[in-house]
Amino acid sequence: MESMGLKFERDSIDYVHLRPEHVIPINLMCRQHFWNGIDISECLEYPDFTIVALYGKLIVGFAFLVPNTAIKEAYLSFIFVHPDWRNSDLIRKSGELNRNNVSIAQYMIYYLIKVCIILRINSN
Repeated sequence: MESMGLKFERDSIDYVHLRPEHVIPINLMCRQHFWNGIDISECLEYPDFTIVALYGKLIVGFAFLVPNTAIKEAYLSFIFVHPDWRNSDLIRKSGELNRNNVSIAQYMIYYLIKVCIILRINSN
């Protein structure tokens, strides 16, 4: 990335599970882009069903499944990528998937689908 003739290294997008320090910024993003009153803190109960996209320490996207283990299913409660980061082609530092042509949202869905498959296999 170049800006005013200076060269900057481009960091990659990292994906982590939801952590307590993510709750307040994500709640603010939800309230700004969805509606007031959203509180995703209950998602901390099921961190394996969450994914947060980070550019350094900046949260650029997130997605959450709500598991229903009684019927071996989960539903997608939120998926969001900040408008400035949609269609980003940044490559993940370490990964199972070559992300050259995969958007942040596509990768998060891919990851959560894998979680659902594992949930279904492990519960059988």
